[in-house]
Amino acid sequence: MTAGAGLSAGLADAVVAALRADAGVAALCGARVYPYGVASAVFPHVAFGPLKTRAWNAGGEPGAEILFAVHALARAGGRTEALTVAEACAAALDGAGLAWSGAGMVALFFSEAEAAPLKDGETWRAVARFRALVEGV
Repeated sequence: MTAGAGLSAGLADAVVAALRADAGVAALCGARVYPYGVASAVFPHVAFGPLKTRAWNAGGEPGAEILFAVHALARAGGRTEALTVAEACAAALDGAGLAWSGAGMVALFFSEAEAAPLKDGETWRAVARFRALVEGV
């Protein structure tokens, strides 16, 4: 069994809500945290990135392991700003107890971050990766 689209959408919505509610992320990005990339967004901003799911047995109950990323995009502040935003996202989400209809977070871990310039030569993207264990799927 793997997690379906509803689980993924629920996680994305819960992550976006948690990041928008976090004072550290808000101080850097305001409410510019999106469930998908927005080409016209003001910088810096955060977008929920790709995810991968696989079955996980939550003590005999159905569950899923979800590997996902958030992208922090910056221009004027370059790599430093992108990484600062990614670090704020990591601080907000690592260990968070997110929940949404039909699923509950067992554990959420920050795993790594990296930054690289985009092809446009002006934009930096820092990618923060997470591992979530979810039950009730």
